[in-house]
Amino acid sequence: MRPINDFGENTIATGGLNPLAAAFPILFPYGLGGIEAQHDIRVTLKEHARWSLQYYNRRFATHHSFMFVVFALLQKREAMQMACLQMSRQNFEQDALAISSIMLDDLKQAEVEERRNEKISNARVRALHKHVVAANG
Repeated sequence: MRPINDFGENTIATGGLNPLAAAFPILFPYGLGGIEAQHDIRVTLKEHARWSLQYYNRRFATHHSFMFVVFALLQKREAMQMACLQMSRQNFEQDALAISSIMLDDLKQAEVEERRNEKISNARVRALHKHVVAANG
């Protein structure tokens, strides 16, 4: 079993179904029309959630967990959109060129080294690790 990517459509892990349609078969009995499913017109998660909670027969609004799952997705996406990386100005110009040349393989190697409690061998990744601080907005 694989986790589902909740930052967009991920139909492989759910056997071709939209993740929210698969999670709530009582609300989407045919697995169609789930939030963020393929539509002719692009509808955002927030717009579709608002529409579903105002649906005429109130099945979405009265479901015991639907609104909490959708609200959690909205919150997570908003938090992740506000996340940013911050670097002090004095170090930025000095390390920007080196950091911009870091490749995915460099980061994977650094991950392996960190798991073994070893010093990171790549100087560019060490600079990134030293100067960049994760912060939220």
